Parts: sequence; C-alpha cells; structure tokens
Amino acid sequence: MVTSTIAAASVGHLPAALTAVLVAPADALARGVQLAAEGLAEPPHWALLSPPWLALLGALGLCCSRLGRVGAASLAWIVIALTSASPVASGPFDRGSPRVVFFDVGQGDAALVQSRHASLLIDSGPGPPDGSGGLALVRALHALGLARLDVFAVTHGDLDHRGGAIRILGSLPVAELWLPESGREDDALKALAACARAHGTRVRWLGMDAKDTRRGDLEVEVLWPDPARPVTSRNETSLVLRVRCDGNVSLFTADIGKSVERMLVAQGRSLAADILKVAHHGSRRSSSLAFLKAVSPSTVILSAPCDPTRGLPNGRVLDRLRDLGATLGWTGRDGALSLARGAGTGRWTLRTWGRARRCRS
Repeated sequence: MVTSTIAAASVGHLPAALTAVLVAPADALARGVQLAAEGLAEPPHWALLSPPWLALLGALGLCCSRLGRVGAASLAWIVIALTSASPVASGPFDRGSPRVVFFDVGQGDAALVQSRHASLLIDSGPGPPDGSGGLALVRALHALGLARLDVFAVTHGDLDHRGGAIRILGSLPVAELWLPESGREDDALKALAACARAHGTRVRWLGMDAKDTRRGDLEVEVLWPDPARPVTSRNETSLVLRVRCDGNVSLFTADIGKSVERMLVAQGRSLAADILKVAHHGSRRSSSLAFLKAVSPSTVILSAPCDPTRGLPNGRVLDRLRDLGATLGWTGRDGALSLARGAGTGRWTLRTWGRARRCRS
C-alpha cells in the first residue's frame, strides 16, 4: 500500500502518531489475513500421486503457461491441487486413526493426544505476557482437522507452557480446562481460569489420583502434583499426566525435576509408557536414570530448540536418552512430530514434519 510505503521510508522522520496512521490500512489487512488463516482447515490428503509425478505435472504446467497454453496449464495445477499430496511429507498416515502430535514451538511444550472419540491438548507453547501467542498453534490444530477440544490441560504457569492458552480458549470450543491443584494461588493460572470461564469452559484444578478423568476412549491418570506438599516452585507442582490412547501409553512430565521423579518412582505405581515427553526440555535437573528406567519408553520426545538455550537440552541428558535405546524425536531438530498407526502396518510409528536440522549436541 502507498501509505505503508511512505511510512516505511519515513521511519524516524515523521511523528510516531502519523506513522501509525499511515500503516493502519496494512495492519488491518494483515490482521484480516491472520483471522482468515485461523479458520482454514487443511484439505484432505488423498496422496494419489507420488512426488515425482507431482514434479512432472508441475513442470508441465509451467511449460504450458510459458507457451501461452493457459487451459493446459490450469488443468495441470487443478490435478495437483486435487491430489493434495505434499512432496515434503515424511510418510503416509491413516488420518482417521488415533495419534499423538508434538508441535515445534521452540522453547516450550505443546502436544495433542487425539483418539477416535476425544481430544486432549497439553500446554500451548510460548508467547508474550499479553496472551497474544498461540496463532501458529491454532493454525496447526485447524490443519489437523480439530474443531473443538474435550480437554485443554495447562501443566503449570510458566509462560513457555501457557503462552498460547488465551488464544486457544478464544479460537476453539474447549469443554474443560485442567490446571494443577497446587497452582491455585498462581496469579497467571487464576487469570487463565477466569478467561476460560468467560468462554463457557469448565475449569478443574487437579491433583494426583484425581477422579473422573477419562474422556471418551482416552484414559488419563493424574500422577502429580501432590496438593499436600508445600509449593516450592511452579515446576515442582506441574501436572504429570499418563494417557492411554488406543493401547499406546504416553507420559507427559511437564517441567518436573529429579526430586519429583524420585517421589513418583517411590510411589510404586506403574510409570511404564511407550512415549515419554522428556521433562523440562532436557534440563540437567531432570530425567534421572532411575526415572527413565522406570518409564522404559520406546520413544522419547524432546521439546526444545535445535541449539541449546539456557542449557536446554543438556548434553548429559541427551546421552542418557540415547543410551536408553529408544527412538529420539527432537522438535528443534526434526520439526513437529506425530505418532500414529502407520497406514497398512497397524504399528505406532514416528513421523516428522519439515526438514531435519543439524543440531549441536
């Protein structure tokens, strides 16, 4: 837009108020595009054509376009659009099957467990304190075909776990918001609970052994926090959830440390899980060897940036995870991660979205 171009060229020379007026049309357009994008769902992926055929059709369409054969070029693009196959997809999925998805949100956590009859979102990634984060996560949920959430669990009040929560509550119908019982006095969580109620969402504060946590065919155990213990930090009062979906068990450990891990092991209850979401983004203060052995996962998921920030993930923790012999999925390295029954195999298989990055580790 002309006014925006003038504003960009005049930054530092015009009063701030006048600059804001000049960029207002472009800002309104950008906001409109964002709102429209939030409502877009991903089209069905028929995957009728393999990537080589898609490339050939694309080249044919380009050649026809350059030769002025508009009709032939349009036909090629229409065929590509109708097949809806992605040339960068890492593997086929039965889109109707249960799945566990870990979103690439940088320094933070956000995961979805979706069964045939229920959906559970655990955390919402990072975002600014004003609650304006979560736009990319909302788009990702829409792309996965999610129209509503049965449960949205925010494990604790740290911003890298609740940064997109306000946008989630305002963008999707959410039946219930689960919060840690020991966080009732946390101002950030109290504000989130108020926001949820304003949207008509039921709020539940849960501690270990909470009842009535099964939703549809999702079996959810709340293993932590223990409301009887004094609150020492947000991390140590995190919700720890053990979720069974279609025979597959996932353990979500939020940001707990070794002291909580020891208490969970000492309880004597089963911690065994097929999938382990590594605690505290691979912090050196978490993922003790005794805890990892008690869980004995076949897949471990690390939700952390590619290159360590603030010491996360820790190199020794990475070594311990590799020594487990489990498959390691790392959002910073692999992008978003999905576990589902592979089409035609029936086995739970790890797939990645996007291109793998080389990480220092």
